[in-house]
Amino acid sequence: MATIQMSGPYYYDTTLYVGGQGLLPGNVVNFWAGSFDDVNGDVVVTGTPDTTQPGGTVQARTALWVQDMSVENVPTVNGDIVLHEFYVWATYRNSSANSIRYFTAWIAFITP
Repeated sequence: MATIQMSGPYYYDTTLYVGGQGLLPGNVVNFWAGSFDDVNGDVVVTGTPDTTQPGGTVQARTALWVQDMSVENVPTVNGDIVLHEFYVWATYRNSSANSIRYFTAWIAFITP
């Protein structure tokens, strides 16, 4: 039976990084998290957009797409000891007609 370990939630405010307007339709933003001590299996990244807009109004529809995801392995050598740190990188695309100001990211580590 597989084991699933969740990491998150990671709250991302796109207004801080994408010119103050949020993630505009069609635009992408990169996200990373780490370091993680061990990655032995599959990694899944998700993202859930928040529909709250300036002034507290709520939009009818937003959509966030995980366009790309990768795992970076950073080895550190100290004599004959090798330590590995893992970082997860993801690219999110706004695939809706409205800007996305905030989203929540989760990372799942799945081991057999």
